[in-house]
Amino acid sequence: MVAALCVLVTESRGQTFEAGIFGGTSYYMGDLNPEPTSQFTNAELPAFGIFTRYNYNNHIAFKAGLNHGTISGTDANSVYSILPGSTYHFKTTITELALQAEVNFLPYVAGDPESLYTPFIFGGVSGFYFDSTPKASDPAGNLNVLTGGEHRHQHDAVGYSNISYAYLFGIGLKYHVTNQITGGIEWGLRHTFTNDLDEVHLNGNPKNKDWYSFAGLTFTIRFRDRSSAVCPYHL
Repeated sequence: MVAALCVLVTESRGQTFEAGIFGGTSYYMGDLNPEPTSQFTNAELPAFGIFTRYNYNNHIAFKAGLNHGTISGTDANSVYSILPGSTYHFKTTITELALQAEVNFLPYVAGDPESLYTPFIFGGVSGFYFDSTPKASDPAGNLNVLTGGEHRHQHDAVGYSNISYAYLFGIGLKYHVTNQITGGIEWGLRHTFTNDLDEVHLNGNPKNKDWYSFAGLTFTIRFRDRSSAVCPYHL
């Protein structure tokens, strides 16, 4: 009986809640950036977010976050020529609600100085809203905003949804900063179910759905602390 109580107390050490912020960058993979080796070439725009994390135990955590970022691309170095005689550009803002589960490789208790760090992997789903601004520059460098009929495929004559969803997965590292603050770095990819993030339809590949990613730093503050629990019995 005493041993069982000690096990229960020990398991509860990981059960904490955290609130945090994310800051970093977002980027895109799609018709205008299809090669994984060049995926970071358009990661020049900032991204940010807020989230809460529930640490179920030392190895499992669940996270819900609201993130916002901007992706961009051009056909200047692409195999696709979207607008003959002009260079096509796009910039798309994305706001997502993401739900994910995290698996720590090492036992990790938020706020415990004995848990210095742990790598982790994560996976989940996201629902997102996106808004794109397509533009074209002529040989003289003049940049003009395009209307729908200037570049979209015929099937878009009736419009398309700006809301979609994605599967997400990635890797990260959590590390102990203070008894109340946890730092982290993470990189997550989103495999979407839309081909409209880049506004490329007519000359693109309709079978390949677009991807977007968030990468950056996180900081969290614990606001429910059970990490200091110890077994009151000595066997």
